[in-house]
Amino acid sequence: NRKNRSIARLGRVVASSKAAGEDRWAALLDLQKDGSGEAVYAMLRRYTYTAEVGTRSRVTDEQEKNLVLDLLTEMGAVVLPEVHRFLLAEEGPSGSPKHSISYALRILDEISPDPETTWRILNEVILANEPGYERDPSRKIELLTFLGEWRKDPRITDVILPYLDDADEGVRFQTVVTLLRQGHETAKAPLLVLLENRDE
Repeated sequence: NRKNRSIARLGRVVASSKAAGEDRWAALLDLQKDGSGEAVYAMLRRYTYTAEVGTRSRVTDEQEKNLVLDLLTEMGAVVLPEVHRFLLAEEGPSGSPKHSISYALRILDEISPDPETTWRILNEVILANEPGYERDPSRKIELLTFLGEWRKDPRITDVILPYLDDADEGVRFQTVVTLLRQGHETAKAPLLVLLENRDE
């Protein structure tokens, strides 16, 4: 129980944008030392907000997020279940619960034992972020960007083609970029259709 209370306390520090950067930094190091699943997930929650650098902190938002990436990558495949869980969760604030997943995707790529494991998890994330209207489509754009930079795989082309009809222009644009990077033949006809629409 004492250990659980300690993880909860450290987790609250990490999840607070109001805490001093140095305090969050120290909490992240302590959570990595614990190494439990709940400690790992508490570290990942640092990716649910952007911290403003104030006069009380010399640590930037990017430095903190990179620290989480480095610490979890160092731990290896043991953190995969929590990264998987975080990629499918909605830990953001009320009104915009789908937190950023760009760093978590990078961690997944680093710690996954093989490309097939990575693809299985990516496919779940894709299915959880279907094309259509969303108040904040940022997560879909982050996912599509990662898929364009990951590896060439015809399965990627097949599953992202429906995003060409997404309600958000930014999502549609990133879909085209990713399809071009994948370079698969099946994308040719749908992309040619877009050329007939001068607005697109």
